Amino acid sequence: MHTGPTANSHGRLAAETLPAGLTHEPSREFLVERGLPGTAADLDFTALRGGRLEPFTSRAGRPIGDGRLWVLGTTDYCGSRVVLDGVTGAVLLADAGTHGPAEAEPVHDPLASSLPALAELIGTCEWVSETARRTDAYDGRRGPDVMADVIEAAAVRLRGADPELFGAEAAPAHWRTCPLVRSLAWGARPGGRAGVHLRSGPGPRPRAAGRRRQGAPLPPGGVAGAAHPRADPATAHRGRTAPRR
Repeated sequence: MHTGPTANSHGRLAAETLPAGLTHEPSREFLVERGLPGTAADLDFTALRGGRLEPFTSRAGRPIGDGRLWVLGTTDYCGSRVVLDGVTGAVLLADAGTHGPAEAEPVHDPLASSLPALAELIGTCEWVSETARRTDAYDGRRGPDVMADVIEAAAVRLRGADPELFGAEAAPAHWRTCPLVRSLAWGARPGGRAGVHLRSGPGPRPRAAGRRRQGAPLPPGGVAGAAHPRADPATAHRGRTAPRR
């Protein structure tokens, strides 16, 4: 099933450009027939628009993982590489290795058990924010309670999309954070073409205590609303510790 932004992808690759080292046939078929979106779920796959897969290498230029890893893209937040295991078809997050030795092996974290599973996971994250724009979603309710419901529903969808990835272990950090951030859209009511807008109560907003009108003069010796009474000499000594003799 085509889900979310992968349905009309422009990240497909031509079969003749796929490297011989990509031996996992289902992955080859996915990249040719479906492809990946340019950007979605805090992942960036625009590198695929170059028309070919590049090997994942160390900063010294040495192929990592016996040459079986191929770069699909990066994360939006820390520059980690999204790489495909060309033998098993698993998708991994790999540290770019910018702070260690040039020959250091990067740390690999699982991101999806396969490319089709990755597409479903991405679609779930996009579902969280996209459905917030629909006025009929969750009967139009918004706020913390609905956000909690949406996060729970997304967690169920994520686990169903890739049971092999989740298993009995905790959800990978990326798939915990992405829906959480997108659920913030459920704290606002759907707006027009500009997107969502925050809901405010009826009537004018009350002015905060101490807030002054624009152009109004400050009171003598301080900020508006901040009282600074003169100290009473008769009580000024209270709370002080007498000096030792």
